[in-house]
Amino acid sequence: MSDTPHAPVEQFSDEARKRLREEAEAFADAVLRHAETLCEFEGRQREKPAIFELNDLLSAAAHRLREAQHDLTGTYPSFEPSTDDGDDDVHPAHPEYPEFTDRIAVLMRHDFAITDREALMAAGRAAYLRIMPDAVEDDAEFDVRTVDSAVYQLMHVSAEDTILDHVPGLRPTASVTRTVEVDGPLDFQAPFAIATDD
Repeated sequence: MSDTPHAPVEQFSDEARKRLREEAEAFADAVLRHAETLCEFEGRQREKPAIFELNDLLSAAAHRLREAQHDLTGTYPSFEPSTDDGDDDVHPAHPEYPEFTDRIAVLMRHDFAITDREALMAAGRAAYLRIMPDAVEDDAEFDVRTVDSAVYQLMHVSAEDTILDHVPGLRPTASVTRTVEVDGPLDFQAPFAIATDD
């Protein structure tokens, strides 16, 4: 179906019903094509751009379906599971995760000199292959293309905070740790924005 905006229609009119049926059929076809194409992939890193493109096409089809339903009913469907249990009362916190009033954040900074970029990249790709045993060299080369991605894989493969101290291509130059009191829990959208009482 076309992504071009269409003229408004009267709710529950024949035209609105026609549009919803058309977009529903188009969405169902898009879902089947999406699934069939994904099933042809082999799980290689080089396939990710194509997967993202397929995701965009499916999202566009879903958007058109939502708009068509809105044209008919004035409401939008949600493709997320409903969390509404009909109880508007505030639920108590899970007993395993009590609400603490005192919190601290342990801040660490480790500086390194890159002495051999190629050795660092090779170490990162080797770490990737240890994490992903079904992957091949081509996957590792596609995934680890920057220093940042190499360091991520190295940190991912080990729980040791000092893992980078022994990585080929890196030489530790400085390190500092600081503990500060914070006002609330970690915000994953802005993890380095530290809210304090100061």
